[in-house]
Amino acid sequence: MNSYDQALLTQFTDLIIETCELANWDVTACEVSGNSTVIVINDLPIMFAVIPETKSLLFCAYLFVIEESQKNTVFEQLLTGNHQLLQTSGMTLSYATEQGQGYAALNYCSALTGMTPENLTNIITAFDNVANFWTKQVSTQDHAPEGDSSENIFAKHQLLV
Repeated sequence: MNSYDQALLTQFTDLIIETCELANWDVTACEVSGNSTVIVINDLPIMFAVIPETKSLLFCAYLFVIEESQKNTVFEQLLTGNHQLLQTSGMTLSYATEQGQGYAALNYCSALTGMTPENLTNIITAFDNVANFWTKQVSTQDHAPEGDSSENIFAKHQLLV
């Protein structure tokens, strides 16, 4: 990693610490690995990845586990949701697989240059609101097969950090 990339990562680390302090968020976990940082803010695990080549910041969060039997239905909802910009605030919903398990994910990319604690607070607040909206939107749909009485097919995923 060159000195410019290291300076960009240091700038982001300082920015996220200042933002969390100013916003008085409940940060319960933090793990840094290379260009990525996973922070659990108000029970929402968010991965921030600094992309030095483009001076951008990628946000990503797992929203909930998707049962295999519901994958197609939920995937269709997530794709449809990407066209509802009022409910996504310009963020994208996607289906991710990790270790054979499917998850709904929320993604957003922003320029890191000129980012202030106020801007980052607004983005993370919107990110949290969109995550909560889509977790509720999908989990309240009736996806259960006939005769299945399970109330919560979708469980909010917690990253292990």
